[in-house]
Amino acid sequence: MTSGMAMMMGTCQTSRFPAHGSVTFAPGGFHLMCMQPSMKIGDKIPVTLTFQDGSTLATVMPVYGAQNAP
Repeated sequence: MTSGMAMMMGTCQTSRFPAHGSVTFAPGGFHLMCMQPSMKIGDKIPVTLTFQDGSTLATVMPVYGAQNAP
């Protein structure tokens, strides 16, 4: 917080997680933010995560707005 106001700070396009570990994408924690998105709240979008070893993980993530996040 800065002067009582919450702020978001980018972590870059890459983040480090331990091998065989896990990460949870959630409001207030790690999440994806799309600038000028073409999707709408309620959509489910395909996302492919690419790991350092070149492997990938395809998944589907729901689109939430700031007011309707779980």
